[in-house]
This record gives sequence, C-alpha cells and structure tokens, in this order.
Amino acid sequence: MTEHVLDTRGQRCPWPALRLARLMRGAAQGDSVVLLFDDQKARSEIADLCESNGWSLGERQNGDNRAFIILR
Repeated sequence: MTEHVLDTRGQRCPWPALRLARLMRGAAQGDSVVLLFDDQKARSEIADLCESNGWSLGERQNGDNRAFIILR
C-alpha cells in the first residue's frame, strides 16, 4: 500500500478531478491519495468522482490547508 500526495492548490476545476482520475488509474488496490486543494468547486467534483468509482473519501483541514484522503 502506497500513499500518494497530489497537490492541486492553485488549480481550478476540472483539473483536480482530472489529475486524481489519472493517478488512480495507476494506483493499486489499497493505495491512498492525499489530495491538497483550495478550489471549493473541487469538493463536489471529487466527491462525485469517488462515488462513481467506489473509492472511499475523507476530508481533513489544518488551518487554511484542506485535503481529501481517497482510498482505492
């Protein structure tokens, strides 16, 4: 199991979702992704992408830093 970090801060939708989908195509079962983001529209796009692919989704915030944790 590998943890990947994907920093999409400064990128606007649809780029965070597109980059996550690309990374997850090559990820193994059990891998996780910490997706750093600052575009509020990314929240719903990432949630929809995870739901449609059966990936687990969590969220954490530390000050101004927001991150999704996605588990394949």
